[in-house]
Amino acid sequence: MPSDSIRFNRYIEDSENYVSIPLSDFRYLENTRIKSRFGWLSKHSLEPSDNISTFLIEMNSFVPDGEWRDYTPGSFQLAFELTNSTQEVSLDTIDLKLINQYATRGGTNDPTTEVTGTLIFTHSENDKVLINGKITVDTKKPTTKQELLLNNALLQKVNYEQYVIEENEKDRIEKEKEQEMFDRMMKIYSFQDQFYDSIFSLDKFPRNSIWIQSKKLKKQEFILNASYVVAGTRISEEPSDNLMELLGSSIYYPIDGTDFVFNFHYFDEGDSNVIDDETNYSFLFSLPELEIKEYDIDNEEIDTNLSYWHYGPFGHVIDTKSASGTIQLTDVNTSQVTGTFDLAFKMTDKRTVNLTGDFQLPIVDKLAFRELAERMKRAAGE
Repeated sequence: MPSDSIRFNRYIEDSENYVSIPLSDFRYLENTRIKSRFGWLSKHSLEPSDNISTFLIEMNSFVPDGEWRDYTPGSFQLAFELTNSTQEVSLDTIDLKLINQYATRGGTNDPTTEVTGTLIFTHSENDKVLINGKITVDTKKPTTKQELLLNNALLQKVNYEQYVIEENEKDRIEKEKEQEMFDRMMKIYSFQDQFYDSIFSLDKFPRNSIWIQSKKLKKQEFILNASYVVAGTRISEEPSDNLMELLGSSIYYPIDGTDFVFNFHYFDEGDSNVIDDETNYSFLFSLPELEIKEYDIDNEEIDTNLSYWHYGPFGHVIDTKSASGTIQLTDVNTSQVTGTFDLAFKMTDKRTVNLTGDFQLPIVDKLAFRELAERMKRAAGE
């Protein structure tokens, strides 16, 4: 946490207001020199030295949560070498290794940077060093300011071998946390998969035959999974904010309302010989009632949404701008709905996509989804 002895201040935009953020690392590395100045400084870019030490200041996204959380994007790392006996150093007279992503987070690659300040080091006989002074890092284009205030900051000197041991332990703990989080997520998604497999499969509902086509997409089958009808709902106004959902599940989804939402999902594996050729499709429409008749989505203002996300570095949600066509329900009972549709969608990527065919979906009680959400929530909290 920020303290009276060590305080890293990040100024907010071009103003006198600032937020104090805890450092993620603050080191006096004795008998250690910088071997490589490329990239983020780590144990791999340092090496032992007889009479050179390295002073390291670091703030990255791994700092603890707090009132500063909104201002942590844009990692900061400053390091420089000094002789073991150095008692005072002026920052504008030495060779610095600086990574200042706070100044480049908006896309600027080469801001004008000025680093100023003086630090005073008082060395003790028990391998500790007392540090006083101030470092200021100013940039132009964009204008940013960050400063480190040190008031009798006491550091234990650490040599290269000790530093490597500590970093290896940090890596081990971080990997354990990542594995624990991964295992928890897999458990959550296994609940989800089991649920959807229990309510829908093409073997249980074999009358589904849906096709998708556009100028740039040859006609192919829209092969359903995790598809259903749920009452007392409406279609969400915004896509999911969960990246895993966007990449592999419903992009838009049913929320509490008064209609019947039909949710169709198709994950296209694409060409197995092409990297990132997968596409996640999500198609929903809502009806005010389940009545055997034809619905003209223009005249009856039926809410429909087709969206998709194509994998790759530029992947994002492609959404519906407008839709036209008809939906017809041909059979309705207490457990399922069958019907057909012939629809055309104008998309935000300027494509016109046609979706046609027959469908057969189960009617699922809304309470079942609430129970699933509770199970997933409990698994996430374990």
